[in-house]
Amino acid sequence: MMAATEHRPLHVARRPHADTLYFESRRNRLFGWLHLPTVAARANVALVICNPFGSEAISAHRTLRTVAEAAAALGIPALRFDYGGTGNSADIDPSADQIALWSEDVVAAVRTVRRRTGAADVCVLGVRLGAMLAVLAASRCREIGSIMALAPVVDGCRYLRELHMIRAAGSSGSDANVFGKAPPPGEDPARPGALDVGGYSLSAATLETLARIDLSALETPAVREALVIDDHIVPVARAWTDSLSLRGMLVRYERVAGFVDVLMTAPHVSHVPTSLIAVVRDSLARRATLAPPTAMSAADVADAPASADTRTLDLTCVTDDPAGGIVERPVFLDEAAELFGIVTEPAHARSARRGVMLLSIGADHHIGAGRLYVELARRWARQGLLVLRFDLGGIGESITRPARSDDDLVPEEALDDIRKACKFLQTRYRIDDLTLAGVCSGAYHALRAVVAGIPAQRILLVNPENYLSPRDTAKGLEIAEIIRNPRIYRRKIFSVTAWMRVLRGEVKLWRIPVVYWRRAQLALDGFVHDLARRTGLRLRDDLARELHDLTAHGVRIVFLFARGEPGLELLRVQAGSALSSLGDRCRIHTVDLGDHTFSRLGPRLAMANLLTEELFADQA
Repeated sequence: MMAATEHRPLHVARRPHADTLYFESRRNRLFGWLHLPTVAARANVALVICNPFGSEAISAHRTLRTVAEAAAALGIPALRFDYGGTGNSADIDPSADQIALWSEDVVAAVRTVRRRTGAADVCVLGVRLGAMLAVLAASRCREIGSIMALAPVVDGCRYLRELHMIRAAGSSGSDANVFGKAPPPGEDPARPGALDVGGYSLSAATLETLARIDLSALETPAVREALVIDDHIVPVARAWTDSLSLRGMLVRYERVAGFVDVLMTAPHVSHVPTSLIAVVRDSLARRATLAPPTAMSAADVADAPASADTRTLDLTCVTDDPAGGIVERPVFLDEAAELFGIVTEPAHARSARRGVMLLSIGADHHIGAGRLYVELARRWARQGLLVLRFDLGGIGESITRPARSDDDLVPEEALDDIRKACKFLQTRYRIDDLTLAGVCSGAYHALRAVVAGIPAQRILLVNPENYLSPRDTAKGLEIAEIIRNPRIYRRKIFSVTAWMRVLRGEVKLWRIPVVYWRRAQLALDGFVHDLARRTGLRLRDDLARELHDLTAHGVRIVFLFARGEPGLELLRVQAGSALSSLGDRCRIHTVDLGDHTFSRLGPRLAMANLLTEELFADQA
């Protein structure tokens, strides 16, 4: 029997100069990382970092972690944290005014970092919406001495227009091409009037509050100085900065290239903007130099009393079952504290030793796109499972390997990481019934891991785009393009607009024959492997043979696709006629109107329900 959570030895997720914690904000619990000074002397100032909203927070994750580490190297402790209802923090009332709650969360973070470090002064660094929250918090919290506003949202109405445009773009265009019509917007009954953008929601109350906020019209926050970093192409904060200067605040204004691009770029093709880090580091260095150091060492800081902080997050289940609560805890999966994850488990003992491992979606860190993995982990834990969501090496909070790049979707050492995670689950939690699951590249890693012999009873593969080699490209073409584009070319052959783009040189014509050539190669490979199987020959890279061997060993395989995803056609091409012979041990589902990461409410719920049914199908 699985031991009860409260009887398990406490496992503190800590690496040198960094500590995880949950701290209180009103009646909510927030998750954070406290980066401690890497030098003997510590400046008498601390840094609190406020995330942007939604997908921008995913894209900016690596950059903000780098900012925190740079601060610690200067002797300045830095706290990164997730607002209520975001990241790893506890959920909030879906109808609540998030602006009001999140600005309170900033104040709670400021007071937490002061309590934990003894810093007399706190600088708050905010990005986009996080910068607006920093200003709102400073207007009510005298403990904030200075502000750094990076690409700040100054006008709430303008920001809402941006979000509406992003949402409209995500509900048309390519989706209409795939489905023949734009998908319905869908509305969460728990959030009437809410705005959902790429899987991240702002409540109706939040929208009303944002529409009323213009930082230029607010009272000047009671801080001594501010650094405002604006976009180098479309600056939006110059007038606000000038107004702060006229009111007597010491303000430094910079325009830095590249940072706004980071917020709009997927993590795996993004980069940390060195120019931005240099400006922030310079500003922090001046504060660290001017502030007198204290005698408290980094070890003293880590062990300082913090009665309101905890190492676990207790989440009460809103059901009639008193035993339905769950617990989350941050963990490191190896002795070197290189691989980081979050375990979600039932708060009380369960008879089954069943676990699920959620593998990284691209280079998104362990919360998943649109916080998908948090939702799935908490749902399945309430049904009695233990769920681990962790970052592969070089992604999210896991350490980048020597001589490797950050945010690599397909690191060669991924199998080693998954083996370490399996060993962790087996030794610490005695899991003997394991499911590997993932979206996109996470699905690829789950399949390759089980093919390589990592023991699992089932694999849940959502929208995989590769099965054999994700690096299988031709002159920069992705497999998804090779599968999908011929259909698009046929549809556009009589399009005047398309031919005008060709005449203007906007279309790379060389890609068209390459795509058709690679598509023919895939079809030929599928035919050759089919023929070889019928004659008893074993060839390399035989997906159908791999699937057959897995099912023969009792592994249950579930594929789930948004309708129109190229991975489904690729599966049929590479698995060939053998796919239909695998029987009930290999099941394929499609969900209408979903996108690649199931960011929309209706399709996401349908996907989650199907995965849950499959997860428990063989336990009836």
